Amino acid sequence: MYEHKISMATLAGHGLGAKVALAAACYHFDKVTGYFAIDSSPMDQYYHQAFTELRANLNFLSGLNIRRGYAAISSDIKNNILCPKWRSIFQNNLVKSGDGGYTWNFNFNSIHHNLTTIAPSNLTSWHPSIGLYPGRAHFAFPEHSRYVHLATNTLPMYKICPRLEGLNQDIFSIQGDDNPQSIS
Repeated sequence: MYEHKISMATLAGHGLGAKVALAAACYHFDKVTGYFAIDSSPMDQYYHQAFTELRANLNFLSGLNIRRGYAAISSDIKNNILCPKWRSIFQNNLVKSGDGGYTWNFNFNSIHHNLTTIAPSNLTSWHPSIGLYPGRAHFAFPEHSRYVHLATNTLPMYKICPRLEGLNQDIFSIQGDDNPQSIS
């Protein structure tokens, strides 16, 4: 006799991964026991400064000749990608290819296409068809996040996750290391 077992999981993610985890929780709410987001919000962020910067970086990289030496590629990245974090991510994800040049250690073409196309499937969007997550959810983000803003992002959190109990209960803005509290 075949016995079907239903697996339950708590999903968590950071940034774009948190949006993917929340979409999965919305689609499969009967199999998800909870959701935890770090520096993410269920809203359309296509035009937010952080993502316009990322798209500009991806557009630059799409035209970069990576079939040459690492020093030349790295120099071009250093001179054109202003954010040190993005620059480091891109430089650390170049890998030697079999033909003597380099390739990306991730599916660059798919990510570039997704993030530069306005569509419901875009990773920066949050389409209403995704629905609601009726289970327990928690959101945490730095007080000076580039991706989540307390004044504008909490309403979408309440709208998509109706069981949220509020600020300092399920929604946390956390003091970051780059902005320590002054001690007098």
